[in-house]
Order: sequence, then C-alpha cells, then structure tokens
Amino acid sequence: MRVVLRRAALALLMTVLAACGGGGGDGGGGGGSGFSISFDRNAVSMSFDAGDTPATATVVATARGTPSGDIYVGADTPSGRADPNINFVDVVIVSDTSAHVVIHPAAGLAPGTYTGTLVMQACQDENCNRHHPGSPFNVAYTITVRANFVVTPQSVTLSAEGSESASQVVAVSPPPGVTSYTVTANDAWASIDQQTPSGFRVTAPPRPAGTYTTTLTLRSGNYLRNVPVVHIATPRQLRLSATQVDLAAVSGNTAQADLTVVQLTEGQSGINASVNAPWLRVSNVSASGLRVQADSLPSGTYSAELSVVSGTRQLSLPVSYVVTAPPGGDRALATAQTSLTFAVSEGATSVAQALGLQRPSWNPAVSVNIQYTQGNNWLTATTRPDNNDIELTVNAAALLRGTYRANLVLTGAYPSTPLTVPVTVTVGEGLATPTAQLVVLGSDSPASALTGSIAVRSNGAANLQWAATSSAPWLRLTQAQGSLGQDVAFEIDTAAALAMPAYTDQQATVSISAPNFTSVQTTVTVRRELAELHYVGPGNVTAGRPVRVIVRGQGFAHIANPASRLSVAGATPTSVSRLSPSSLAVQLPALAAGNYELSVSNALGVATSRTTLRVLDEQTYAATQVATEGVPFSTIYDPVRQTVYSANSTLSAVRRMRFTNGSWVTDSLAFPALRDIGLSPDGSTLVAVEMPGRLHLIDTGSFTVTDTYAMPGPVAETPYSGRGLAITNDGKVWLAIGTYWNALYTFDLRSRQFTAGNIPGAPGTGNIYSMAPWFEVSRNGERLVMVQRASNEPGTPMLYLDASEGVLRPNPAELKFFYWTLSGLGDTGNRFLYSAYEVYDSNFGRVGGITLPDAGWWASAAVLSPDGNKVYIYAVREGAWNNPSSTTMPRIYVLDSSAAAGTQVTLPVLGSFDLAAYPTCRFDNTNSQCVRPNMTIAPDGKTLFVLGTVGMAVIPLSGPLASQAAPRRAQAQVMKRWVPGVAR
Repeated sequence: MRVVLRRAALALLMTVLAACGGGGGDGGGGGGSGFSISFDRNAVSMSFDAGDTPATATVVATARGTPSGDIYVGADTPSGRADPNINFVDVVIVSDTSAHVVIHPAAGLAPGTYTGTLVMQACQDENCNRHHPGSPFNVAYTITVRANFVVTPQSVTLSAEGSESASQVVAVSPPPGVTSYTVTANDAWASIDQQTPSGFRVTAPPRPAGTYTTTLTLRSGNYLRNVPVVHIATPRQLRLSATQVDLAAVSGNTAQADLTVVQLTEGQSGINASVNAPWLRVSNVSASGLRVQADSLPSGTYSAELSVVSGTRQLSLPVSYVVTAPPGGDRALATAQTSLTFAVSEGATSVAQALGLQRPSWNPAVSVNIQYTQGNNWLTATTRPDNNDIELTVNAAALLRGTYRANLVLTGAYPSTPLTVPVTVTVGEGLATPTAQLVVLGSDSPASALTGSIAVRSNGAANLQWAATSSAPWLRLTQAQGSLGQDVAFEIDTAAALAMPAYTDQQATVSISAPNFTSVQTTVTVRRELAELHYVGPGNVTAGRPVRVIVRGQGFAHIANPASRLSVAGATPTSVSRLSPSSLAVQLPALAAGNYELSVSNALGVATSRTTLRVLDEQTYAATQVATEGVPFSTIYDPVRQTVYSANSTLSAVRRMRFTNGSWVTDSLAFPALRDIGLSPDGSTLVAVEMPGRLHLIDTGSFTVTDTYAMPGPVAETPYSGRGLAITNDGKVWLAIGTYWNALYTFDLRSRQFTAGNIPGAPGTGNIYSMAPWFEVSRNGERLVMVQRASNEPGTPMLYLDASEGVLRPNPAELKFFYWTLSGLGDTGNRFLYSAYEVYDSNFGRVGGITLPDAGWWASAAVLSPDGNKVYIYAVREGAWNNPSSTTMPRIYVLDSSAAAGTQVTLPVLGSFDLAAYPTCRFDNTNSQCVRPNMTIAPDGKTLFVLGTVGMAVIPLSGPLASQAAPRRAQAQVMKRWVPGVAR
C-alpha cells in the first residue's frame, strides 16, 4: 500500500516481511503461532532550528511469533489524506524481528509547534484490508521549530553563459531580538548588493566557461551561516537580435531586414547563413550580422526558414513575408494570343504579330525561349519599346515549302508557371496549318470561355473560299465557311463539356479545306477542371473549439479568390487560403455539434463533389478495462462511431470494440495474414493489408469487406508504430512493399491505383529501403514523417512531407529513426514526439527532452495530446512489469510540451497517476512485444485508450483517475523485502 503524507504526493514506503518458515493457513486472521507486531512508543517529539535539516524520530516495530503470510509495514494518517507537516516516512529493516519506522518532518516549516497523529500499520496485504495483531497503532507527534538565523536557500547555484552575469536573491531572517546581519564572500568575484534587513543579492560576473566555487559567510547575533556558492559559466552560444523575421511589402516591391549578431558561439569567429525558399536570399553575412532579402511576389503570406550556424550551434528562424496586392490587383503572366499561325512565301519575312503580353505585376521580367519542332532559327521574338509587348516574326529565308512548328516558352519571375505559346508557319503556297488550341474550363471560367476561333491563313493566294468541319458533336462550328481573312468560329456544347470526365483531355479535330489547296487540320482540346472537394482533414473535430482544417480536392489553381468560392453549410469560415492547387487551409470558428457540408462553387453554377466535416460533442467514458485476446499490432479510435479498431496479428483478425448502450461490445473480421490497418480521411473506410500482398477496403458502417486489391508485392515487415497505416489527407495510403530491401508505394483511395514512390525528394523508386520505410502521420493528414532505414547510417535522415506540398525533405534536426509506440504527431503536426526522448515543433526546433521523475520507471508507450501541448507516457516499473506477483501497476505521466522551441531543456512534469490493472501481459520470454501496448487518444483529448494482450484500458482524462495527476517525489524509494536473518 502507498500512502501520501504530503500534498507534494510523496509515496509512502511499505515494507514486505516475508514468512520466516513454519506456520500455515490461508493468511486470514492476522497470522499463526500467536504472531503479533508491537510498536515501542505512542508519542514522538522532534525539534530543530528553523532552516536546519529537520530532526527525525523513530518508532521501533518488533515482530513476535511466526506470520502466516506477508507483512506490510508503513504509516498513514487518520484521514488518509496528506499531512503538510510530514515530508515522508521511511522503513529501515534492522533485523529479522525488528524494523524502524523513521518519520521525516517537512522542510521549510516556519518557527512554531506542530502536532498531529500518524497511524502505524502492519498489514497482511498491500492495500491494508487485513491487519496483523497490534495494528493499527496511533503515534502522536510534536514538531518544535525554533526561531533561528534562517538563510534561504542554504546553497546557491548560479548558471549562465560565460558572457553574462548570473544573480540570485538570498532571503534572510535574523534570529529573535536581532535586526541586522553581515555577509561577506570568500572570493572577490562574488559581489553582494541590494542588501536589506530581509535579504540580499549575490552576483557572479561574466567569465570564461568553467565551474567556480566560493562561500558566503553570514553573521547575525551569535549565529554563523556558511552558504556555498557554485557558479557554472557555460560556453557562449550564438545569439541574434531577433528570433524571427517579419517582412512586408506591396507587390511590386522587395523587402529586407537586417539582423545583428549579439554573440558568437564560443571559439567561433563568424557565421554561415542559408534560406530554404527560392524567393529569399541572405547577403552581407559577417561576424556582426546579415541581411535577409525577399523578392517581389504576388499578394499573399509566405513562410520560409532562415538557418544561421556558428560552430555546432544552429538557429532556425521562421520568416514571414506578407505581401499586399498592388493597385488594380495581382496580374499573372498571360498572353492575349494563346497560339500564333503564320503563312509566308519561301525566302520571305512575315508581318510581325504581337503576343498581347501581360507581364507579372510583381516583376515585369520575362525570359523567352524558343523550342523548334521542325526547322531551326526561323522565329524571332522582339520586345517592343513602347509597351513592352513581344512581337514575333518568321524569316523563311532558309525554309522550303512545308509546315514548321515551334513553341515559344515564356518564363516570368517566381512563382509564375512557364507559359507555352505554340507557333506554326506554313511556307509556300497553301493553307497554313492552324495551331492546336486548349480550352481549360475552371471554376472562374464564364460561358464565353467555351467559344473561340481558328485562324485561316494562306500564302500565295490573294483570295479563296474555305470550308471547315468538326469531328466531334460537342464542338460546333458557328462559322464553318468563309473567305480569306475570315476565321473559323466555334463553340463547345456546355452540357457535353460538363458531362466529360473531369481532369482528362477530350479532343476534336477541325479540318479546313479550299479548292485547289491541300486540306489542313488542327485540334481543339477541352479539359474540365472545375474545382471539387474530396476530403477534409481531420474529418471530425470537437464542438466549441475553433479549428483549422485542410480541405483537399483539385482545381483550386483556377480560382482567383478561394474564400468567395468555398462554402461551409451552417458556418462562415474565418479565413480561406490556398496551399496548393489541390489544398486549401480553412480556419473555422467554434461550431456546434453536427454535420457541415463543404462545397465549392463555379461560374457555371455546376455542382461538383463535396465533402462533410463532422463536429462532435466531447465524449466521456467511464474508466474500465475491456477484455482482449492475442497481440494487437495497431490501435485506431473512430470518434464518429465510438469504436476502437485493432489489427490483431495472433488472432489474424481486425478487432472492433464499439461503445454501445453504455458498454463495450467486441467483434472481429478475419484475415489470415493480417499485418496492419488504417482509417480513411472521411472515416468511411478501414484499410487492411495482408502480408502476402492483399489490400482490403472495409466499410466502417457495416464492418464488411467491399473491395480487395492485389498489391505490387508482399507487405514489408517493419517496426510498427501502433498508430496504423499512414493515410494522408489526399487519400493516399503509404506502404512499404518487399521482403528486406523494400520499395515505397502509395495506394490512392479514389483512383484505387498503386503508384511506385516517385515522390519529389524521395531517394528513388526501387527496392532501396532496408527493412523500411515506416511512417507517422498527423490526424489532419497533413504532416507525414518517414524513416528511410532501420539503422543509424550516415545520409539516411528521417524525412518529412506536408501533404499539400507533396515533397519529402530531410528533417533539419538530423533525426534518424524511431521505433514502437513511443513516437507520434499532434493533430496538426505542430509537435513531433520522438521516441519518448524529445519533442520537436513543426520546424523540428527542439521543444524539450523527456525525463521521468521517478527512478526505475521506463516508458513503454507514449502519445501527444491532440493539440500537441501535453505528452502522455505509459510507464512500467523495473522489477514489476515482468513479475506476475507484483502489485505495482503501470503509471501514466503527463508532461507539458506547450512551450516554444528553444525555451527549455526538459519538459515540465504536470503529474502522474497509476492504473488499476495491467492492460498487457507480463513478460514471459516468449513474446518480447507483449509489454509494449498501443496507446492512442481521443481527438477531444478526454480519453486515453491503452490496448494490450490482456485488455483495453479506457482511461478518462478528467475525473478521479486524472485528478491523481500530482507531482510525485523524484526520489521515491522502492519497497523493501524483509528477509529473515539479514539486517539492512
């Protein structure tokens, strides 16, 4: 039994007295052969001067006779609650018949007299449900704290970088009747100032790195106090004048900021600096500072990172660049002419044709590149000085009769997309071949976008009559005949265009003929790219909390203002911003529970695919343990259906535990070679993979298999994360396929296609991953981390990807790999828990390390809270987790991970509490993974689920269990066993 004697939650030390032999019985009734325990006194007194180490008192317990079972010796309070006067009670075994119960008063008690009662106990069980004769026994205590010359603290540790001074205030309370004191330092480096009747300040100066000691001597009346002082001067670290860079400009202008080096790293004479964005540069880099310069960009908010290195010290500064629109708004690179057709006689030069160039409003520079398909050097591009337009002319001096083609590629300043203008020239007498035309129907496209014209040109004819035909019924020619100088006019049937498959090319051929001329052909291609929605990540959120979600789909590049097109039924977004052509970031206010349909409009008023965000009330579950079987491989919680899924390898089944009608109901879906499971972004589909290479889609409503697909190879055996298959918010399932050297694949839940891992930034597409890769993904499906290799080899850092960008990048913290159920991401990827060792932010800045406060406990599973501000550690006690007879239960530690990166070394411990039972088996040398359960957390942060081989522990994070999360004594002693004949 553990009894708390102080609010600081110091665990009572209980001692087990083993049976000395002989005797018998069932352990009831308090022992055999007249066994009893007596205590030598019913009152104790302790007295000491204030500020001194508290005096202790000892009560001697004596055993007589032979016990019939175990004996637990300790102390409690009459109320069972903490006693603020007592620090802790220790039990010291003296001999096989005698033990000392040592009472330690609380440190820091003010002068005065304190009284109370402790209850000495000798019990047959750890919970003290059955007492031995002589127990319980009340002992009254009196603590007398004499007034004294009190100095607090009794020792001083000063720590700072060697370039800075370090100070601490020392509190002084003179003895009764004395009003003054003196203080001197044995060494001159320790300066004393700000002296008052109640205290003073001691300061250590800046100095080279090292450890320095001295002693302060204080005298007051007849009292003398010596206070040791340690000054730890740490090596200087790089420090800049700012921790972030904020830039702003009106589009069309650049921006810059200067940073000053406040301090270089110890022993370094300079810095190196780099940035990770093409629009950002550093210059004027010197030992005293640097300049950050941003190019002119279109309006928007841009983010990047500035890395500054001095020696081994690296600072990562976030860069924010806010660009406001210029007068008249942003203007992107465009041309009035999407294609050009020339007709010229052999040896002649054509009339110039202007492109109608619109230069980017943020930077007018446009480079021109001509790519020839037939012939060479027949096209000339010239910039007009009057309006900066570009004119094109054809010189047919070296061309024979025929048709020649080229592409004019225009490239504007970042972030413009290169623009290609096809150019066709027909040389000699005949009809010129018109340039192929592409019509892209986007969400902002009006009905007029479905009309156009095709130029009819001839070389060598003064006049002619032409006729044109279309090969497709959806391409109607509204002017199908005419004379030279008139163009073919066409319109695309709106209904037919809208019925075409989205994001695929539909092509029609237009043939133009004239008497005595060879017919020519061109194509008109239509591509319907109306914006549509596929998923929202996360697919469900908690009511009453503002939230940022990622909306995935396609066609967003053709929307000028996403906020004007996106609608959330029943709610108004706070902001909508485009992350990529397939991704929007949507900030929502706190919403009431319900289903909210998201849709995106278009100028044609056509309905496109939608998605639904589910807003759920907070869910509470009673603490319980649901019986399980086998070894769970991964655990996934679905709050919409209040269901916990697990992949159970030994049962070869997906286990489903549903909370229904106030209780948990378990059923299974068998798969002979089950490996792992994952949940789709919308929660409608559970994905299961089998080792030989089969992927199944399971409807979560009916819990039945709807489709099965053959994979490109067997599922690789990689270390499991316990969180299930990684599925990003674009509906891609990330897979490792192979038997040792594996390949990276993705499976698209919409197209139902497997794709080899040709992800930008990935090392390759072959079998290049040794016993890897494996993944973690945030619940909103946006941030993914990937381990490349199951070894700490150089050049194989852990990679990360933001799904909206789709590029794998090496993590800047140079982390290699993680194992088991000790890592994870916050819902938005704002925090990364690394192997229960450290926590990093989204830029891989170190938030803090993890150290459990109690010796002898180690982490077996861990999870971040949904907001990333807390870490929950499932820990087991050394010597207890593999001892089936031990009554020490697993413990949940709660740590604070909310601070900004770089502000603390170790995460603060908020508290801890013990579970009522083990959810997993005790280690038996037959299954080394049975001691590592899977732990996950509900999205509302109200419940932990710990799933093991014995049961699923449902742990509410409010109420009686969580209320026990108070700091525990860092040096809590272990329970001692009384072995007869051995004194300790």
